[in-house]
Amino acid sequence: MLSKPCDIRITKRRKVLRRRGQCHNRLRRYIYIRVSLTFYMLKSYPKFERGGIWEFYEKLPSLEKKFLDQYITYRKARGISREQDLRDIKRYIIQLRFILQKDFRKITLEDVRELTALINTSWLKNEVKNGIKIDFKNFLKYSFKDWSEKFSDLEDIKQNSRMNEEKINSQTIFSKGDIENLVKHSSTTFWKAFLLTQYECGLRTGETRTMKWSDINFNVDEDISEVSIYATKTKKARTIFVKEATFYLKQLREEQSNQKIKSIYVFPSPNDSNKPISKTSVNEWFRGLVKKTLGREGWSYLLRHSRASELYTLARENTIFL
Repeated sequence: MLSKPCDIRITKRRKVLRRRGQCHNRLRRYIYIRVSLTFYMLKSYPKFERGGIWEFYEKLPSLEKKFLDQYITYRKARGISREQDLRDIKRYIIQLRFILQKDFRKITLEDVRELTALINTSWLKNEVKNGIKIDFKNFLKYSFKDWSEKFSDLEDIKQNSRMNEEKINSQTIFSKGDIENLVKHSSTTFWKAFLLTQYECGLRTGETRTMKWSDINFNVDEDISEVSIYATKTKKARTIFVKEATFYLKQLREEQSNQKIKSIYVFPSPNDSNKPISKTSVNEWFRGLVKKTLGREGWSYLLRHSRASELYTLARENTIFL
């Protein structure tokens, strides 16, 4: 039976409305999907449950995981050999990726500033904050060839210079007797020279690691030597006079000459004499030495603070004048 003309028009109208309804539903679904894919950076540094961050890592796209793994391989090639240190670096970078809520390759200067501010105001200890910011900065330099221009020379990522009271106090500072004991139990001339040079000069660990033979003028006044240092923090040159370190520095120079070790660095890497000893190597050696000799934890940067404390005490006693 044929439909009446009006029935045909009604049927066509229903079809049009049905098609429009389908389009409307598709549009609603599209908008929902787009909104659900719009992620926003977290507003605070989360506290992760044990193993939770690694579960998040496993759910990342394969390209992101591959890129992170390549970065860890790069850091290993740059001298970080301790597996726990590499794992910590990776864990911190994944934490930042979780907070960022988007692929690192899409990060902007504004993102960097927000992430840095979030780290600064987090519940983390000062030393951990500084460690995360160092790893974050290194990761961005690795990830972007144009990092200096793209992220305003990363000048916003600064370490907190406030002293960590848990690590720098009267209980952790080394006494003169501690220093003598540590030198006595150091196994090689290399490490004896390193320890006394950093301590007597009051240097940062990085300044000691990168010291060059050309920076030292031996025996300017009997057994006193002159050391010229370019401060890595203040960007200024300064001259320091040392006495106790002179003996071991001269002995080290002689040993390197006998072993045909040619390097511009006083403390070269054992793997490549064209590079200075790595930060990781120094940290592992010093912490092991302090643990074995003094039975407690200790970090090489404390040598600088210990020397400052000693000089301040001598000045108060009018033994020396600052």
